Amino acid sequence: MQQLKDITSGGEKAIDRIIKIIDETPSLGHINKTQLTTMLHFLEVEAEVKDKALKIKLEETKACREILSKLQCAQKQSETDIKLINNNRDRLKIAVETLKARTEEIKREDDILLETILEHRRSILDLENFAKQQESMIKETRQETKAYLDTNAELNQIKETTLKERFLRINQKERAMDRFKRHVTIVRKNLIHDPYLFFGAADAEQGADIAERNELVFGNNFGANAKERFKKRRNSTGNIMKN
Repeated sequence: MQQLKDITSGGEKAIDRIIKIIDETPSLGHINKTQLTTMLHFLEVEAEVKDKALKIKLEETKACREILSKLQCAQKQSETDIKLINNNRDRLKIAVETLKARTEEIKREDDILLETILEHRRSILDLENFAKQQESMIKETRQETKAYLDTNAELNQIKETTLKERFLRINQKERAMDRFKRHVTIVRKNLIHDPYLFFGAADAEQGADIAERNELVFGNNFGANAKERFKKRRNSTGNIMKN
């Protein structure tokens, strides 16, 4: 039994035990039934042990095959993943190149936009300067307009004053003309009705001697001198009227 335990516990092999029993026996004819049974039992136990070990190895082999199959599947999946990764890497490279090209294009667009903004700023500055110039010109124009209006007001005032003065002078001339017309009318009437009174009045206006005027106007005896003076005055007056 101890030998069986040794075999079971993984000690010496059954064939070695059997050979040892045979060696201890003087001859094969001296092997008894118990020894033979023991040897057979050793063989059976070892066969069971080996069968169990074989079953375990078969199970382990199945497990290994399953693991190997899983590993192969995993390897295939890994290869597929690697292909996908490589494809994705290529796509990423293409995407990176596209992104770089787009980035360069965006930079160029930014440069163009920046230049456009600078141009607009320069245009705005030019417009501001032009607006300042226009504002200055407007101020100058307002000042000139104000000066023109002031000058125009002064000219209008001078014009009104001049017109008033002219109007007054015209009125004076008209009044003088009216007086002259009335005087001419009176003269004509006096020439027609009473020439002696007319000549006497004329002599009075010209500073003639009062006595002589009275002699001409009121005297009954004109005398030779009076008649001559009357003729001369009448002739001179007639010439004036003709002219």
